[in-house]
Order: sequence, then structure tokens, then C-alpha cells
Amino acid sequence: MRGKRVALAFAAMVSLTGTVVTAQMRGLGAVNGTVVSEAGEPVVGATIKFLLPSGDALEGKSDGAGKWRVGGIGKGEWKVEFSAAGYTLRQVKFVVERETMTSEAVKVVMKKS
Repeated sequence: MRGKRVALAFAAMVSLTGTVVTAQMRGLGAVNGTVVSEAGEPVVGATIKFLLPSGDALEGKSDGAGKWRVGGIGKGEWKVEFSAAGYTLRQVKFVVERETMTSEAVKVVMKKS
């Protein structure tokens, strides 16, 4: 959803803020979560892209249960895209305050197209 920010709590390590944070960068952290439909069903094979300023992306795919994990995440504000066949592209912003390998799972809901 355009301009809509999703509040996330990764064990108080990732939060959404109104202030500008340093640009995103590669790092040693990881973010994980699930992708579900509005009906609560897992979205299998969704592509999750953490976009870098260079145009490259750190990517992951959701499994049969809709679970995903993306590594190499550093501190800063991230634009993240969730896409899957039959669903509307979903864009959210994450703010990573500290790099960590463990986090609370982020749940993202996608609308059917």
C-alpha cells in the first residue's frame, strides 16, 4: 500500500519511526516472517525484496507455510516489496535499528488481484 507504514516489533530491534534514519545497507542481520492472504491462507512462493540504493535487492521466497527469511540486512530504513502471482504488489517500509539474527516474525497480508 502506497505511503502506508507498517509498525513492526522485532524484539524492540526494528521499529517504525517518523524520523529519517541512515540509508539501508548490507549487514549481518536477518528478518523473517510470514505472508498470508486476506483470508489468512499462506501465500506460497511470494518473493520478498529488500531494496538497496544501487537497484540490487536482498531476496527471499516464502515456503509452503508462507514463511520467509532474508539475511544480510543492516541498520537503516528499508523499502521492502512483497510480490506473488495472483496478488497485488505490497510495499512496506521497515526500520532496522540493530542488526540481529533472531527477530519476531513479521506478518504481511497480501490482497488477491
